[in-house]
Amino acid sequence: MMRSKLNTFLLLLGVTALVGLGWFARSISSDSGLLAKAALADSPSAETTPVNISSNRPMPVRILRLGSQRAPERVDRYRGVVEPSKTTHLSFRRGGRLSEIRVREGDQVKQGDLLASLETFDVQATIRGIESRIKEGEAVLAEQTAGPRQETIKAAQAILSERESALSLARITLKREASLLKSRASSQQAYDEAEATLNRTTASVEAAREQLNELLAGTRVEQINAQKARIDSLRAQLDDLNVQLDDCRLIAPFSGVIAQRFVDEGVIAGPEMSILKVLQVNPLEARFGVSANDAARLRVGQQVNLTADNKKACGTIARIEPELDLATRTQGVVVSVDQNQNANSQNEYSTLIPGETVSLAFSDSASVDKPSEAEGDKTATAQKSYWVPVQSLSRSVRGLWSILKLTQTTDQGWIVERHLVQVLEVEGSLSRIHGATLDEGESIVSEGIHRLTPGIRVEPLETSDPARD
Repeated sequence: MMRSKLNTFLLLLGVTALVGLGWFARSISSDSGLLAKAALADSPSAETTPVNISSNRPMPVRILRLGSQRAPERVDRYRGVVEPSKTTHLSFRRGGRLSEIRVREGDQVKQGDLLASLETFDVQATIRGIESRIKEGEAVLAEQTAGPRQETIKAAQAILSERESALSLARITLKREASLLKSRASSQQAYDEAEATLNRTTASVEAAREQLNELLAGTRVEQINAQKARIDSLRAQLDDLNVQLDDCRLIAPFSGVIAQRFVDEGVIAGPEMSILKVLQVNPLEARFGVSANDAARLRVGQQVNLTADNKKACGTIARIEPELDLATRTQGVVVSVDQNQNANSQNEYSTLIPGETVSLAFSDSASVDKPSEAEGDKTATAQKSYWVPVQSLSRSVRGLWSILKLTQTTDQGWIVERHLVQVLEVEGSLSRIHGATLDEGESIVSEGIHRLTPGIRVEPLETSDPARD
């Protein structure tokens, strides 16, 4: 009886041992699968999709030849504000009542147009008086220049002849009175009267002769010059009055548009009161502060394109400042925009409005072998570098990245190999890389690297040459 119980116990113990061994084996198998999956996930070449590497059929992949990818275009953009090329506030030089304003806001004006005027009754009355005095002075000058009339000269000659005759008679009378006085036939008084008459007649003859000589000689040069000076003085006063008359009118200094009207008719305008604001909107100007490197590429008269929201405009470099702004370390560039040229062009160019913000872009394709400006990349960039799509890279260890390069096998097939590279810079969807084991013209996988593992057989599908796109 005891022996039967012992056999039963041993049988149960054996069954239990077998069951325990089976459970332990299954546990070890499950843990091994989990560890393998964890190791694959932590590996730099971990793939999201398992690949059956035992298949003999190569996997098709897109490839890119190193050195064929064109460098991305680099664009520097600068912002500026569109401004009128000229802006002025018009005012009168003298005070007065504003009688007329011919324009309002938004009106187009041309250079020389009359925009506004003051009352000028007082100035015009003074001008008429000065003009009359000038005419009077010119008449006197003409008479002085022409000299005395012939009738006046003949009358003076007749007077001289008459007085000479009287002088002869006075001499004869004095001689007669002298003879009579000696014979005591006449008195001393009669002799004295005859002598006085002779002296008066002699003096009158000399006066008549001098008057005749003056008439024959004409007007003196000094008198003519004095009269000319008086006329010049009157003309200077007239010029001053005409200037005052011009100061009573506002004339457009250039062609443009009326931006603002500050007063209306009837106002007593002061000498410096702003009446109108005028803008020259063709051409317009846009000022930009650009880097010294970009400014060195520009020339006065060079054509450039401006953008404002969804509009484009063509401009011309008008001025380039010769020095840098100490605050912004930029160089001033002024672009002139011809509105008529943009409006009449057959392309997408359009006109701009003062106050709009516009952009000036400078594009420059980066060289494939262009060194990086970073200090830490000087050693690496001394070697060859290539532009590749960002999607062709996968993260690796120690800050490096990796790519999959195609290598030909002995049976003329292709497999992929992982190569470590250094990413020098990233520009949009492209990265510039350097790898010690890479050479120009070699093929790399350009996309779909998550489906591949090193050593897998692939069939390369040549992509279009990026340099020709």
